[in-house]
Amino acid sequence: SHGQRSAIARACCGQGALLTFCVACTDACLVSAQGLWPAFITPLTTDGEVDVAAVKPLCDYLIDVCGVHGLYACGGTGEMRSLDPEARKIMCAATCEAVAGRVPVVVCVGETVDTAEAVDLAEHAKSVGADGLSSTVPVWAVGDPNLLQLTVDLYTALGEVGLPLYAYWIADTKGDWGAQDYLDAMADVPNFAGLKFTDYTFNVFQNIMSRSGYSLNIVSGPDEMMLAGKAMGAHGAIGTTYNVMPKMNVAMHNLFMAGDMNGATDIMFKCNRVIEILTGNAAEFKHDGTQTLAACKAVMRELQGLPALRRLVVGSLECVL
Repeated sequence: SHGQRSAIARACCGQGALLTFCVACTDACLVSAQGLWPAFITPLTTDGEVDVAAVKPLCDYLIDVCGVHGLYACGGTGEMRSLDPEARKIMCAATCEAVAGRVPVVVCVGETVDTAEAVDLAEHAKSVGADGLSSTVPVWAVGDPNLLQLTVDLYTALGEVGLPLYAYWIADTKGDWGAQDYLDAMADVPNFAGLKFTDYTFNVFQNIMSRSGYSLNIVSGPDEMMLAGKAMGAHGAIGTTYNVMPKMNVAMHNLFMAGDMNGATDIMFKCNRVIEILTGNAAEFKHDGTQTLAACKAVMRELQGLPALRRLVVGSLECVL
């Protein structure tokens, strides 16, 4: 229960501390989501299939050259919405094999047609060596007045697979619930390890952290708020543009951990200028309708020489960029 885990966390780490997350705080062996985690892209061939051969070079670059601390695979940045379940399994297996234990890998199994498909993806992820699971709320139930209970039902089924489970808190889909309501509902979800908090209300972030007794491993989601999230107590950060600017973001993390807030802030400012351009919001380069993921992959491909093609569907037309 949360109460038991909270007591363990306080005893091991000290209530209120920025925890190096206590491995005793979940039923399953816990992956510690700390530091800088790219929301890993899915490289594609010109035919739109998963480019398995490209996965290892991308992992080697991010892990060995840039020093990232983990990978969050098969999520929104990994194009889960446009890949069928078999393609998601191929990407999951290729990622786990390529990483080979160098850093933890959490695999997103959300955005499915139903719970059975999500559980199937989760069981496959466990079988190929994933360290943890993550999921959005059930997309088929967004707008349902019982969304919180339906979310708990999905997370319970995923938690029973036996890996640490990271809930995906997204501001636009989470429903109208507060921190305590959420934690009360999630109290009996097995292997509930933490949250990927993709929201800008960091007061709610801190409420979740404190009301859980500091027993959850919580990471921030908005790339442009990475440093703010760390200042508010986030254990780590997961984001799309960490594929594009991994060295800068790892350096920002290291400066923050060393107590150099001025140096970290300077890098955050520079990263946000790039994010403005990638999202089409920079005043100098404003472009409505910018495909941010396509822009990120273009930078990786054209400027960094990395294999990063993306499927783009416009109406009934499909092409790979």
